[in-house]
Amino acid sequence: MLLAWEQEIFTRLFINSRAAEMHNRLILINSGSMIRLQSFLQQVRDLFTTPIASRQQFGVILFLAVMYIFIPQISPVDWDLNTNNFWAAGLNVYADPSKVYPPWGLILMAPYFLMRAEGARVFSVLAIGWLSYRRSWSLSKFFAITLSPFFLVTMAKSNMDILVLVLPILLWETVQGTKWQTVGRGIALAILLLKPQGAVLIWIYLLWSAREDWYGLVKQLLIVALFVIPISIIGTPPLFLQWINNLVHPSPQNEFYWSINNLSLSSYLSPLHALMVLFISFSILLTFMKWKRRRWSSGHTLASLLLVSMFLSPYTSQQSFSSALAFIPSWASFFAQSITVIVSLKFLNYWEVIPLIILLIGLSSLYFYQPAEKTEQGGKHVQVKVN
Repeated sequence: MLLAWEQEIFTRLFINSRAAEMHNRLILINSGSMIRLQSFLQQVRDLFTTPIASRQQFGVILFLAVMYIFIPQISPVDWDLNTNNFWAAGLNVYADPSKVYPPWGLILMAPYFLMRAEGARVFSVLAIGWLSYRRSWSLSKFFAITLSPFFLVTMAKSNMDILVLVLPILLWETVQGTKWQTVGRGIALAILLLKPQGAVLIWIYLLWSAREDWYGLVKQLLIVALFVIPISIIGTPPLFLQWINNLVHPSPQNEFYWSINNLSLSSYLSPLHALMVLFISFSILLTFMKWKRRRWSSGHTLASLLLVSMFLSPYTSQQSFSSALAFIPSWASFFAQSITVIVSLKFLNYWEVIPLIILLIGLSSLYFYQPAEKTEQGGKHVQVKVN
């Protein structure tokens, strides 16, 4: 038999060995938990920072699109203004002086009407998702667009500018080299003409880029003509002339909206002074970007063409600005928008200096945007190839 002191030693050794074993188990459990936590965090990081390609990422885009159904609306809602009684009056549509969309809108705006205001918001977010996929952007960049102040305002008005200015460019790119190229590009060019004040330079750019395939371009322009010309020449006087009359002699309602929600520099200053300001501003931007060795991409080109068109047109609403920003997303731009808008609302009369604020945000967003290196090498999702 063991002596009492020997029993005590064995008991302590047993207890210590059990304690050591439990300690090791706890270390293993904790290390396993840490590994699982680190793995989870890495998956979340990858979900938001890698190029959009997985079902989970597409699911996040779809979820956000559906959530925009519930975004509160700011009156007056653009969907109501643009679609109410637009078709009901038939050929007498322009008897209402507040109707200022072109005659071909009777055809091309039908999907916008049928999808309702909620659908317009959903499809606008999905269009940004498609843009992000084609550019090999991450969900982080997708959210930098869809949560930005100007995009939120666009959705709070159920505005169709994303569908009219961004979606056609995506369609133009996507059908390139396919059997649908002629039809798809013809439709894309026709849709852009719903917003000529924002799309005129994009239109010229796309036509010039496609000039080598002149035969295909002629066929695309014939499709545009089918949408535009027949509907424009019917009526007495022709609907086209009635539309121009409503633009030249706006209704009191439109005069009010155009006076308080207009980012046009040519209206704020004068056409000549607007050209001078834009020339100097973009010269400084390009010089500074060259000095800092920041690359100029197709996104910069598309955004700049949209911005310049909007600044030089007699009227463009601030909702349209989100379409230009969609091609140059960054979180720096997101914060620049937020800070500039908040400061100008608090310390300035925001509505009286909209063009200058938009110009400042636009230039800074162009500077901040830098695509990944591979997107400059002609990746399959990125370049606007039109040959």
